[in-house]
Amino acid sequence: MVANIRHAFSTEMIRIIENALEAQDIYVIICNADDNPQKEEHHIRALLSRKVDGLIIFPTETNATIYRQILKEEIPVVFIDRIVDGLSVDTILLDNQMAASLAVSTLAASGHNKIAMLTLPTRSAISPRIERIEGYKTALTACKIPFNPDYIYSDELHTLPAGLTKIFQLADRPNALIAGNDLILREILHFFKSSKTNNPLRRSGNWH
Repeated sequence: MVANIRHAFSTEMIRIIENALEAQDIYVIICNADDNPQKEEHHIRALLSRKVDGLIIFPTETNATIYRQILKEEIPVVFIDRIVDGLSVDTILLDNQMAASLAVSTLAASGHNKIAMLTLPTRSAISPRIERIEGYKTALTACKIPFNPDYIYSDELHTLPAGLTKIFQLADRPNALIAGNDLILREILHFFKSSKTNNPLRRSGNWH
């Protein structure tokens, strides 16, 4: 059960999981929730009705009830990439704070001290997004770079062009960007490509 199959990370993980299970003659069913908790719950209930042997879930944010049902029925389950508060489930995680910290420290070492961070919405309490922002803030402190709240943008993907425009209209514009995930990165690159002669990069000196 994938939260959003558009993520390159999710696609790669699906391929690895599928290869590993097929080698053991285990049939794999792949479902995509499109970051929609209702769609995810619908898929999970359909899978439970088919008496699946186990579930590997990239969870959305608000389906604790159906997750508890899975645990109550003692169906083997593993979460990937995201923690769900209040549930004790075997989970495979990235070190998101370390990843963001490495990004900041690498940019700082190159002389960048105005670093913006862009992510998808954090209001849904999806753990990787929150952890990456925490790592970003911690690294700024470690690098003795003042935190500027105007340099953080967390919202839906379709609002990112407006967010980038707002950031580059700041009197003290950032000189580096950190993309919170691959979907954000694609939108940033599309923004700069479509800006052409009005590209803020061309007017802001050295960039990363």
